[in-house]
Amino acid sequence: MTARPANAPARPRAARPACSGRLHRLLAAASALALLLALLPPVAAGAANSAEPPGVFSPGSAAASGSESGGPDASPAPLTDPLPGPLDSVTAGGYCLLDAATGQVLASRMPDTPFYPASLTKMMTLALVLEQFGQPGESGQPGESGPPGETGQPGETLSGAVTVSESAVAAVGPGSSSIYLRAGETMTLEDAVLAAQLASANDAANVLAEAAAGSIEGFVARMNEQAAALGLQSTRFANPSGYHDEAQYTTPRELAKIAAWALTIPGFAELLRCPEHTMPGNAVHPAARRFVNDNRLLAEEPYPGCLGGKTGWTGEAHFTMMQAASREGRTLIAVVLACPSRAASYADCVALLDHGFADFTPIPLDEAKLGLPRLPVVREGQTLGEVPLILAGTGPAELLLPAGASEAELSFTYLGPPAYTVDAPFAGRIAVRGRTGVTLAELPLAPEPEALAALTGADPEQPWDRRGLRSILLLALAVLLGAAVSSRDASQLAAQRRRAARRRLDRQLARGHARIERLEALEEEADPPADRRGPAGPAKPPSGP
Repeated sequence: MTARPANAPARPRAARPACSGRLHRLLAAASALALLLALLPPVAAGAANSAEPPGVFSPGSAAASGSESGGPDASPAPLTDPLPGPLDSVTAGGYCLLDAATGQVLASRMPDTPFYPASLTKMMTLALVLEQFGQPGESGQPGESGPPGETGQPGETLSGAVTVSESAVAAVGPGSSSIYLRAGETMTLEDAVLAAQLASANDAANVLAEAAAGSIEGFVARMNEQAAALGLQSTRFANPSGYHDEAQYTTPRELAKIAAWALTIPGFAELLRCPEHTMPGNAVHPAARRFVNDNRLLAEEPYPGCLGGKTGWTGEAHFTMMQAASREGRTLIAVVLACPSRAASYADCVALLDHGFADFTPIPLDEAKLGLPRLPVVREGQTLGEVPLILAGTGPAELLLPAGASEAELSFTYLGPPAYTVDAPFAGRIAVRGRTGVTLAELPLAPEPEALAALTGADPEQPWDRRGLRSILLLALAVLLGAAVSSRDASQLAAQRRRAARRRLDRQLARGHARIERLEALEEEADPPADRRGPAGPAKPPSGP
């Protein structure tokens, strides 16, 4: 190695990376959060948190052939009217007819068997977005959109503008229904909402997810949290659009519950009825896009009282549909899954809605006569006491009694877990049976809020629970770990850059030293020292006259 010149500046000592202390602090904070999470008791999880679908229905499988052994539909028969015939024409692999106010299931086939939902997934997506940003038309009218703003960031309402990201476009699977958005396009959130509903656009659903939660993954987590809050045990979402994913599934009953909840969100029912929308062009896509509501029950074949619906299709899910209708203050929701054709899905929904409006009579229910049990309340393995159960519906305590059934012949049976576990989904319900033992209806139950709050010390107006706390802590832990990894990577990159700079400096100093040595050698050759010169000759006489 070439010796350093004597006059070369001293090499500076390697400084400690500036981010080293920050990295240690981040890791310490992450460790503290991990310890806190470890001390928290585990949250009971239902099927909604399962990573694999528990036997998703597929046409042609054993489930499709009518086998009900060993699954959640092992009851002797699906809920139905005791008089045979009105639903014989229904071709759906699974269906559910639900009274939105009481939660009463009026008719069903394989109501608790998991199915692939296809684009019915967008009901959850759109409801969450409307809940966060408000309803269409708050700054204008549905179907009318002005030019988007220039900020590219969503505002506090649907009139806010958002820029389509590369990730939103990349997440659109092949063969998806879309409006062919391109990265860099600017649109309003209202444009994206109406595109997702009217055109069933998967790319628009991805844009909404990123605008609402910052990322598609974050929004999917929110979808699953809402499913758990609704008490859904057999529903799991993997994307906001409904594009096929084996880890995304739900049941006819739970999908009907999602639709009933969505109808309570301001603007959702209006969105279902919106006839058309024109999205203006932008710098990336100058041409306008027009979306039209193709729901036959609203236009081509108007169904009395129809509120609107949602359609879906994938090769694995086949045709899926939800339709809602309201008459005389009663709203019914029909969900049909795994239908053989789009026409069949419309016919099935009409048959179910006709059955619900024509073949049932409302009668008041006296909860004292239902024999609703009191359940022990369990938290962290300890019994806190008992809580009474009440009907969970939002409407009056009443029952839709099928034609031909007598109120005097009704019997009531509790179906559900023997205890209420705090922070876990609850699926208790009361089965209403007729004289022959046929199940006429199932009404959802819930613990009485004030009694539950007295036992658990929770404020029913502020329903924070360990699930929410655990989610917040996990998010904070992920952020801290991400920051720690980024800090470590930055430290390593800075160290690599310093080493590279040091090597370049050493090479430059070495080349400079070598150049100096060569110059000194040339000078010595041109003007050798006196002791190396030859013998002196005779003196040259001076010149002059």
